[in-house]
Amino acid sequence: LHPVFNVTLLEKYHDPSDFHPHADPEPFAIEDQPPRIQTITESRKIGHRFEYFVSWHGLPIEEISWTPLSDIPTTADDIINQFHRRHPKSP
Repeated sequence: LHPVFNVTLLEKYHDPSDFHPHADPEPFAIEDQPPRIQTITESRKIGHRFEYFVSWHGLPIEEISWTPLSDIPTTADDIINQFHRRHPKSP
């Protein structure tokens, strides 16, 4: 099969930015400090990846989330070790 179609189906391109002008991006501050972990309440293994249910310092309780181990800063190694001492059967 060849990817062919009738040229009568072609339409002229219209730039959508004429209808929806793009706004200039707003500047934002980049924090020098990585976010700090307040507590780890659970862990799980999905395939070959480990995830932790992390509560971040200074964020509301709605922001507790499953975070891959690769996204947790190495400064939190003590918190991870403390979690595994409390929950030795967790992955």
